[in-house]
Amino acid sequence: MFITRHSNLGLCHVVFHLCSDKKSAAADQSLATLLQGLKNIMALAAQFDVTTLTVPLLLIDEESRHVLSESQYIRRAETVIKSIRAFLTERLSSNDNALRTIQFSLIQQASELLPDMRRLFESHSSIHHHSN
Repeated sequence: MFITRHSNLGLCHVVFHLCSDKKSAAADQSLATLLQGLKNIMALAAQFDVTTLTVPLLLIDEESRHVLSESQYIRRAETVIKSIRAFLTERLSSNDNALRTIQFSLIQQASELLPDMRRLFESHSSIHHHSN
């Protein structure tokens, strides 16, 4: 992982780059490593008062899209959502208010799975925190 700072990108000032080996993009072990990297990114974001993160839902890029089947897309998306939810639940219990919004992006190849992805989000959307 490495971080770059930008002043010429509209609403984006900091970019967290999470790198992996494209050849093993679909492997469960690779996903576990990426999820640990994502957890580290979210911890850094919270530590430095980043309030919004945009995360590629499948943690793969367009060039790696051919390595996953439709069922793997869904399973991988659910794993990523569960991991983020666990991290946020842990952080919310410690009254850390820095990270407030997580947006997800989806590669074009998976766009036909939007109805399935919507159901996934609805089933995992119970994280709410209200400040007093």
